[in-house]
Amino acid sequence: MPNDSVTHLHISKLDMKKIWLAAPIAVAVAATPFVIAHKAEQNFDAGVQDVSSYLAFNGLPVELTVQKYEKGFLSSKAINRLQLSPEFQNMMGTGGDQPVCLDLVTEIQHDYMTLLQGGLLTATTRVMPLQNQADCGLAEVFTSEKELADIYIQQFGEEGPFTIESAFKIDGSNTITFSSKPVNLDKEIEGKSLKINVTPMQGVVGVSSTRDHVVANINWQGLNVTAHNGEKVGDVKVGSYTLKMEASQILEHLWAGSSEQIISDIKVGGEDGQNFSISAITITGKDTVAENMVSSAGSVNVNDILYNGMDAGSMALDLSFNNFETEATNRLVGIIKQINAQATTTTDPDKFMAELENQKDAIVADLITLAKKADIKIDKWELKLGENSFNANADLRMDGVDQLSAEILKEQPQALMANVLLNAEGKLDEALVNSYADIMVATQSSKMELTDEDKAQMKEMLLMQFSNMAQMYVQMGFLNYDEASAQYNAKVGFAKGALIVNGQPFNPNGG
Repeated sequence: MPNDSVTHLHISKLDMKKIWLAAPIAVAVAATPFVIAHKAEQNFDAGVQDVSSYLAFNGLPVELTVQKYEKGFLSSKAINRLQLSPEFQNMMGTGGDQPVCLDLVTEIQHDYMTLLQGGLLTATTRVMPLQNQADCGLAEVFTSEKELADIYIQQFGEEGPFTIESAFKIDGSNTITFSSKPVNLDKEIEGKSLKINVTPMQGVVGVSSTRDHVVANINWQGLNVTAHNGEKVGDVKVGSYTLKMEASQILEHLWAGSSEQIISDIKVGGEDGQNFSISAITITGKDTVAENMVSSAGSVNVNDILYNGMDAGSMALDLSFNNFETEATNRLVGIIKQINAQATTTTDPDKFMAELENQKDAIVADLITLAKKADIKIDKWELKLGENSFNANADLRMDGVDQLSAEILKEQPQALMANVLLNAEGKLDEALVNSYADIMVATQSSKMELTDEDKAQMKEMLLMQFSNMAQMYVQMGFLNYDEASAQYNAKVGFAKGALIVNGQPFNPNGG
């Protein structure tokens, strides 16, 4: 028969071991919210500081501060303030003696569920309700503008015009999601009915744990603005806007990556019946880094331009900035940001010039370093309508930079011009001028009644004006004309401080 006292003692020892083992776990679980709450506050403060530094270093006259932080067990609340810098406010003459600001409220969650999902905290930021804004904020603006306040409340209610969702992971990475509310406004202004429809915008920004890699995507379905006084007298439309961007930090002030922006279906109509539209504007950029050199290539494409219903062609521009030494570029960007920051904190031009003077040695030294290998190119600039076009390209670089004296450049920066090398070339199809003359005649005929004979005479006059001007430039040597291709062309160069046109030193009097 078992000994009850021994069994009881054995069980008691086992229970005590479990208790001793469980105690640290229980303490850890109980303490976790306090630790997370403290860490959440640190991360939030660091994020605000990052934004403030970004604003200051990019010369933006806005300050972001934490006005209040209420730390809780599983959730916290913060009040931030965006405020114009006093110097900028004085310069613009806004707000009088009162600061101009906007208060934001952020609800922060740092509970067990967030932790179990691999997160440290989630935060939701909105514009503080109108009635709770500080005197320097929206409340003061709307105090004397009740109609404006009513419109704001009608459109955005208590939640404000936008929401920012931030999710911070334990590893330090974070994802920021931005969304705006739609605006639908219908008002009578000066006898005209004005309708404004702005669609919501959504955006997502991802930041790596080391904060040296950023990915961003923004989508907006555009806006419509129309004005009527019985019939439509004007309108503006943007169909959509998208942004895709990725960038990595190379040095403190230097980032490299790629981006694409597309604005589509742009239309503008005026009260006089004139209208203008573009099917799409595409802007791209891409950076490459190799052997301590950074190069950037960018392009702008404007497609399907219509003016008063007539095809006005398309435009394409390709630019490249090549072989910029990374260390020198990084230092120059830092100096520029520092000067911008100084410019937003003072309205005294003497202080600004003094700061610029203090940086002169560093600026000149880095410019000389960059000038040794860097070049800037317009790889393509094209205006095209049908089969006819205008094309141009250019290449700008420096020569003999090794012989430059930093001391001379500091006192005589214009001496650098003697080392500039420029080569540019342009070609114009004569038939393109004829096409644009048709557009100009059509534009005039939409404003006044013109007979077919009037239109023909107007076009003939326009073409004659161009022909006379072109022939004058040909005689002066500024232009060449090739009869076989019916094309005007010119080559422009700059070397050793002298301008060269079509292989000859430039003579402003021609010949």
